[in-house]
Amino acid sequence: KFHDDGGPLIHIARDDTRALALKTAITFFDPNIAFLEFPAWDCVPYDLVSPNKEISCLRMSALTTLALEKAKTHIIITTVNAICQRVPPKDFIESASFVLEVGKSFNRDHLICHLVSMGYVNSSTVTAKGEFAVRGGIIDIFSPNTKFPTRLDFFGDSLDRAKHFDIDTQLSKGSIDKLLLFPVSEFVLNDENIKYFRNSYRHLFGSNGLTDPLYESISAGRSYLGYEHWGPLFFKEMHTLFDYVSKTTSVFLDFEVDKIMLERWNSVNERFEDRLAYIKGKSSFSRNHQPLNPEELYIDKKEWLQLTVDRVVFVFFPTKVPVGLNSVNIGGVIGRNFII
Repeated sequence: KFHDDGGPLIHIARDDTRALALKTAITFFDPNIAFLEFPAWDCVPYDLVSPNKEISCLRMSALTTLALEKAKTHIIITTVNAICQRVPPKDFIESASFVLEVGKSFNRDHLICHLVSMGYVNSSTVTAKGEFAVRGGIIDIFSPNTKFPTRLDFFGDSLDRAKHFDIDTQLSKGSIDKLLLFPVSEFVLNDENIKYFRNSYRHLFGSNGLTDPLYESISAGRSYLGYEHWGPLFFKEMHTLFDYVSKTTSVFLDFEVDKIMLERWNSVNERFEDRLAYIKGKSSFSRNHQPLNPEELYIDKKEWLQLTVDRVVFVFFPTKVPVGLNSVNIGGVIGRNFII
């Protein structure tokens, strides 16, 4: 009933535990409420580790749904760590996504190359989201926004049949007419993105990157562990989750979200300074992996205020507050704990 334009609400939880509790409660009380999960990366800022594949799939599925199918969503469940991290621009998802339709022609080899460029992993057998497998004229794909993987049966370059199937039994779960495919990685290594990365890198760092294995790997079209932490170099600009919803979208905050966001920003800056100190201690010949400024990757306190100042924001308090113009007692009480 807080919808102003029929679009989704954004609920920002303090952490993953609170986000899971809200997801569980929604599923229990009203399974018909359509919600999206938008988690944060499971790696610390400026670490040479890539985010978990499952988390990347969840994030890209949420962004794609908001960009292309927003009418299906009622609530976006996210966390402080996730909301303050920048995401790829909306037009990247709109241009990179496409629909496979039964009865239409698609160059099979081009499709396979495109899946690899979008971050899908070529596997002997599809077992997880973000994977695909090729067996003759059959291509199995597990798109992140489907409950089951899809088996595509090609006759030449024509898509003859498409059906969902069970991973364990391999039995069909029913035929479909079309399948939406989109990147499962926030930063894909296609020719256009690689070219932009190279130019951005040289312009920002004033270096040809010849001593940096990150630059060499990306230039060759190969993934590099932790390269996502240099994601902004792939685009002219980065967006936030707020760019994927209307300006009238209401925001719901857990108690003390503002405080936790400030702590997150301070932690990011500490990691940035640590990375700079590490680089400074190395010889000038081997100085590589130079980090991006925190503002390139994360939202600071000032920008957070700008993003929320014109929105309707609701803050949940665990204790009673005086009821007035800007507050209301919704009568929530803590349930009995049967574990103890």
